[in-house]
Amino acid sequence: MLTVNDYKRKTKEQLRYIIDDATLAARAMQSIGNSAAEGKYRDQVNDACSELYKRSIKVLRGKKS
Repeated sequence: MLTVNDYKRKTKEQLRYIIDDATLAARAMQSIGNSAAEGKYRDQVNDACSELYKRSIKVLRGKKS
């Protein structure tokens, strides 16, 4: 399982892949009624999205990403 710091080391492309893959996995878990696993994948989507957002704010403020 990824920790918060692991997301900081990922490329933008890797983060987008995690978002796509975890979204599909969450939908699959939802369809079979496994809410615990669905939540885990939704957390991964949220973490990857949060990292991309933080990077975009840094760029808008003129800081290194």
